[in-house]
Amino acid sequence: MTEHLLAAATGVEHIVHPSIVGIDRIPFRYYRNKLACERLIEASGLPYTIVRATQFHELIAFGLHTAGRWPIAPLPLDFQFQPVASAEVANRVAELSEHAPTGRAPDFGCPEVLTLEQLIDRLAHNA
Repeated sequence: MTEHLLAAATGVEHIVHPSIVGIDRIPFRYYRNKLACERLIEASGLPYTIVRATQFHELIAFGLHTAGRWPIAPLPLDFQFQPVASAEVANRVAELSEHAPTGRAPDFGCPEVLTLEQLIDRLAHNA
């Protein structure tokens, strides 16, 4: 789809592409595909900004909600996350679209690193 987007992008002044922090270090298939999309954009010759964001709060909450329905949920409570609200990422993408293309923008995420156990505790207190 990225190839089709780039082929149709004649006269485009700025492509802003949201991506994921760590996709170049984590060998998941989805991440490899996202990285390939970044490479296509970089090689396209079109002006672009790629902004990588950390995991969304909403996705982690969904995953925990799903795991909470299992009879046993073997979760790695020491895993660390730096989650950010999807609305904040959307605001950052919109902000970047109003400025000149920068290539790779600084990674975007919450400054606080939390373990999965801390996230579960916070979700339980906010429920």
